[in-house]
Amino acid sequence: MANVCSDTVVFFPKEGIDGSAITRLKEDLLHCYPSLDFHADTRLSRLLEQLDIPTDGIYLRGDVTCIDIEDTHICIDLETAWHPLYDAYQKIAGHYGLDFVLRAEEPGERIFINTDVDGIYLDVRYRVLLELEADADGTVYEKMLKEEPDPEVFFFHEADMLEWFTKYGISADSYGELENKLDTDYVCVNLYDTVCA
Repeated sequence: MANVCSDTVVFFPKEGIDGSAITRLKEDLLHCYPSLDFHADTRLSRLLEQLDIPTDGIYLRGDVTCIDIEDTHICIDLETAWHPLYDAYQKIAGHYGLDFVLRAEEPGERIFINTDVDGIYLDVRYRVLLELEADADGTVYEKMLKEEPDPEVFFFHEADMLEWFTKYGISADSYGELENKLDTDYVCVNLYDTVCA
């Protein structure tokens, strides 16, 4: 799928509501997606069709890639085309009387969203992308690119991210200042929006 947006949506009971809605969602997910292997029909639209949820005007191009069922919540990973399927998640949550939070990433379209402002289920607010293959010899980025094993580093608190950069000799007082200082040939940072526009 071109321009894949990686969505992680977590459904959980509204405050003061029992967990029976989570149980119903679990049963419906297992019915619609008994398998998530290569040949399975993993379209998210299957769930909405099963529940007779109207889909007129809702963008639904996306596939379920993973379902993690816990006692208190259900986490679903999806690969969607271009942008997150926020309207579909709203419909699903409304059908069951649940709340949800969403994390979505599509770097090509500069989409970075995390609606979990407290980091209860999805604790990412900043993404650092390292160009590990770049020739940083003789630059301030040399040590960083040689020592870090992963191209992506995630943080929830701005202070933690700024402290991480300080150990590599790059200091800033804020995300904005840091972003302006960085040479994107070697590293860039992204701040996740807290609302899905």
